[in-house]
Amino acid sequence: MYLLPIFLTFFSFIFTFCFGKQIGNYKNHLINILLVLFSTLICYLIFFEVSFLSLPCYMKITDWIVFDIFNVYWYCLFDSLSVSMLIVIMSISLCAHIYSVSYMDQDPHQIRFMSYLSLFTFFMLILVTASNLIQLFIGWEGVGICSYLLINFWYTRVGANKSSIMAVFTNKISDVCLLVAFGLVFQIFKTLDFNVMFSILSINHNSDYLLQLMYYAGFLIILGAVGKSAQIGLHFWLPEAMEGPTPVSSLIHAATMVTAGVFLIVRCSFLMENVPSLLVWISFFGSLTIFFGSTVGLFQYDIKKIIAYSTCSQLGYMFLSCGLSSYYNSMFHLINHAFFKALLFLTAGYIIHALSNEQDFRKMGGLLKKLPLSAMLILIGSLSLMGFPYTSGFFSKEKIIELFHNKLIYNFEFVKYIKFFYFFQFLAMFSVILTICYSIKMYVFVFFNNFNGYKSYIYNIHYGSYYLILPLVLLSYLSIFSGYLLNDLMVGIGTDFWKDSLFIACQGYQDVSNSSGFYLFNFEFIKYVRKIPLILTVYYTFVFFILFIWFKQLFLYFRISYSWINNLFFFLNRKYLFFNKNIVYPLIDLMNYSALNYTFKLFDKGLIELFGPFGITKIVSSAVSFNSKLQTGLIYHYSGLVILSLLSYIFIIL
Repeated sequence: MYLLPIFLTFFSFIFTFCFGKQIGNYKNHLINILLVLFSTLICYLIFFEVSFLSLPCYMKITDWIVFDIFNVYWYCLFDSLSVSMLIVIMSISLCAHIYSVSYMDQDPHQIRFMSYLSLFTFFMLILVTASNLIQLFIGWEGVGICSYLLINFWYTRVGANKSSIMAVFTNKISDVCLLVAFGLVFQIFKTLDFNVMFSILSINHNSDYLLQLMYYAGFLIILGAVGKSAQIGLHFWLPEAMEGPTPVSSLIHAATMVTAGVFLIVRCSFLMENVPSLLVWISFFGSLTIFFGSTVGLFQYDIKKIIAYSTCSQLGYMFLSCGLSSYYNSMFHLINHAFFKALLFLTAGYIIHALSNEQDFRKMGGLLKKLPLSAMLILIGSLSLMGFPYTSGFFSKEKIIELFHNKLIYNFEFVKYIKFFYFFQFLAMFSVILTICYSIKMYVFVFFNNFNGYKSYIYNIHYGSYYLILPLVLLSYLSIFSGYLLNDLMVGIGTDFWKDSLFIACQGYQDVSNSSGFYLFNFEFIKYVRKIPLILTVYYTFVFFILFIWFKQLFLYFRISYSWINNLFFFLNRKYLFFNKNIVYPLIDLMNYSALNYTFKLFDKGLIELFGPFGITKIVSSAVSFNSKLQTGLIYHYSGLVILSLLSYIFIIL
């Protein structure tokens, strides 16, 4: 039963790819959806068995690599962490499959699209059920390839080509970091199996050499996660990936693939907790990404790119939570975020679909009467994103913000880092306000302002079928209730839901004066601490709504009156112009130049061809030509060769 979701999704890909054209679109979609639905139901059953009945499963499939001390076995690990990800992956995948039936209805290549979706789901299941780093890397690379195929699905568009190449190229940087990290991990533990590494680290390591190796390995793992989860520095591929179809954006670039980096850090929590300085790096990347994503998203016009930058920002919150040793809060926010972000993406796709593929919200407006269902769904998703009370985002996002008030650091080795944590706290709190601002701005521009597009948009407006609406309704319910339903289970006081799947260091809790670790003071029921994010959210929601409805000309006045405000607007609209122009693009050009002149010319067109097909062809041709020259047909040539061979033989023997 445990392996059925993996096999069924792979069978769905094979069947669709090989026989989709023969059986037709309708039957192909029906079989696809039934297989994914059956896999989803099984995943919910697995979740109940593993989490509620406390029956984790460790299943051996086959031996894989057995060489001296390097042994890699293909195991599937189903613990609380894995099954939580299974629920997210299969639920969003099912919604994306159903949504795609209507969304891709007029596309001539929809069978190829559905097969790619199933293949991605298969690789994502491989990733989250991996019991060792090599097996995880197979799923890691697989989802990267599927991301390339799906971003570049409309391969005749130049923008799609560029975006897919950028996504692959950026992720290759993180992949190389991961491979080097795996080598260091094997050097330390002599294994790559999570359970064995967890057991070994239960014994204290006093060796400075091993701690140094663990620091380098952990830092490289963090860099790998930064690339996959689009954190600052390697973030630029995610907004550009919006060139793909909307179901791709919801499944891959909001709910599942981009969260693989967070999943990797949570899975390697035992390594991060043994080298606490790594937690500072995780918090650093997370907090800067929160601020960066919020500031850039505030000044974008493309509704899909606004949601994409909001995804970067929310992934930063998950990183920040991991940096504060609250891995369970990070996973809780990951699950809730998957539902409301998929809802936002799919509803944005519904609006784009209705308005003749227009994505610029400046050319929209007044759609509240034309698309009331979309207005309601975007409102639900935006309120969850803002962390408005009693939505799913409120239960998870606000807990991460409160971590700064809950955690006091008494480790004297880390006194120099305290100022950084205060800086991280400021960025996280300020970004909450920015998130509310761009969410309200997008909602007002799309649904309340006067319509500012072409008349043809209104004349040709069309509504989606039930296949388009059903997933949106399901996701809207999950966006409202998932936080409330899972709150006590996953992050409640005294819960043992996560069991041994997470590791949190607990040094020095016996005596505060011991000053040897982190101390957690629970302010769960202190009303003043609880009110800080609540007041921020509710107050600024109404403030920005009033500003954008009745005082929208005020922003234009400031832009015209003060040149520095206009320059700031341009700077942020162009995604930190200086950073892109002077750091990111030159780095990409340097790597492209290196790839062309060294990798391509030296290896592909050089050594590989020299010792490969061209080299072998040339050697055989030269040998044949030389042999043909020896065949002269003259007797004295042959007799001379015989005598020369005989003399050589005698000389060698003697």
